[in-house]
Amino acid sequence: KLSQHTPRAIKVLRKGLRSKDVRLRQLSALTVQGLGSKAMATLPDLLLSLEQPRMRTYAADAIRKLGAKTIPSLLPLLRHNKQWIRWTAIEILATFGEDAKSAIPALHKAIHDPVTPVRIAAARALSQIEQQDDDDDDEPPTPRAQPSSRPASRPAK
Repeated sequence: KLSQHTPRAIKVLRKGLRSKDVRLRQLSALTVQGLGSKAMATLPDLLLSLEQPRMRTYAADAIRKLGAKTIPSLLPLLRHNKQWIRWTAIEILATFGEDAKSAIPALHKAIHDPVTPVRIAAARALSQIEQQDDDDDDEPPTPRAQPSSRPASRPAK
């Protein structure tokens, strides 16, 4: 049973995420992705991994797999001094959709970021979060008229 070994596995994964060997760090992040929310204890190490160029994608994907419970830990990254950290945090938040409603005030501030890609990511994230929220409030869509199976009549000559 994996669940009985999970605490020990998490300890090993956290150590792997802090390794000097980039391949071991990447493998550890991939393993966290497979465990999903069971690996929440790795979040601090994953957040630090976002600063490493060869780990950023692996760490971001693992954080996404941990789920929306990571949102409070991502919000401070929107004020990070490195633009790619701000951008990556915003991109992760966008994937949580409506669950990221608590990030809306911080994302509104990020629209005024001095870096264009960060501003664009913030606008896109807001659109995704608010759109999903708006979709949930709408009435069911009205069915569209189906095209007729009859041949169209020809205009009179």
